[in-house]
Amino acid sequence: MRLGFFIESLNRKGGTEITLVNRINLLAQNYDYKIYILTKEDGTVFNLHQNISIKNIDSLSINELEKYLKNIKVEILTYINNYDFDYFNLLKISTKNILEYHTSKSFFEKIYYNTKSQNNILKKLVMKVFGYKKIRELEKVSNKFDKVVLLTKQDLKNWKLNNKIEISNSLREFPKDISKLENKIILSVGRLSKEKGFDRLIDVMKFVFIKHKDWTLEIYGDGPEKERLEYKINNLNLSTNIKIFSFEENILKKYLNSSIYILPSYVEGQGMVLLEAMSCGVPVVSFDIKCGPRDLIKNNFNGYIVRDNDIKGMSKKVIELIEKEDLRKEMGQKGRELSYLYKKDAVIKKWINLYKELSGGEPIEP
Repeated sequence: MRLGFFIESLNRKGGTEITLVNRINLLAQNYDYKIYILTKEDGTVFNLHQNISIKNIDSLSINELEKYLKNIKVEILTYINNYDFDYFNLLKISTKNILEYHTSKSFFEKIYYNTKSQNNILKKLVMKVFGYKKIRELEKVSNKFDKVVLLTKQDLKNWKLNNKIEISNSLREFPKDISKLENKIILSVGRLSKEKGFDRLIDVMKFVFIKHKDWTLEIYGDGPEKERLEYKINNLNLSTNIKIFSFEENILKKYLNSSIYILPSYVEGQGMVLLEAMSCGVPVVSFDIKCGPRDLIKNNFNGYIVRDNDIKGMSKKVIELIEKEDLRKEMGQKGRELSYLYKKDAVIKKWINLYKELSGGEPIEP
């Protein structure tokens, strides 16, 4: 089968890019799929299987792009997030079309319903009406695709679509070992951008370190908020306990070296970092945001979900895990058990069945 993927770039290792590359490499290597990446930048920072080609289409006209797609005989075209609806609307080619949302509906709502900068009540109302219309427009276009793939059951309920299906991301790798949960290290991983909530994680840890000065928080990631976060850490005199490191290629060893994982995000698509921590047997704590955590965490069973933005509430749960080693290990083990459902082989079969469904083929056994 020949698949095409529209994505803006494969020149940064964000969560969306990593999960896509893992999938297409597996399809190309184990199932002999031919994959064509259609992007607006040259090259890639990833190692791609020989059955995967990448093409910069930025300078191509619609007619030239149509000719290229016909020549390579692509059967299914996938659009990653809402990039690029222009191609979807303009291309006149007989393919099946998939839209993948790697962000939740709540992400778009936060963008379109953002009234925080408006003090005037009338302006706030106008912004809400504008946001409502933008979401409806997004759903109207999305309904034109043959399938829209969403990451979580929670998001499946939120989108008003007739063609939606839930397929979660899979784990990059499944570790043979688990953390011993003995090191006094708390971990958080992600892009250093506002939506990831590292600013409020620092506020959480301020209360934790009052009782447990011998523990440390390690944050791994890069992004535009790094300087502001480091200023806040220094301003609160927490530089001894909180360290920010650049993204680590072998992040698995950092999970295995930690004893607690915290997800402080304001919004998430799925929250793969939670799954990665769980697969390493590390207990997790998250704010109760609209999408992601509740698909993975059963509160008080395999982790903690804390009311969104309850800074002191989260600090209390972290302190509880610090002080109760047996609880850490129990929750960590239960999280590990859940993570088996997200191994590569289990998730890739869902994708293959979707591709076969759209192309009229016979599904494979789950």
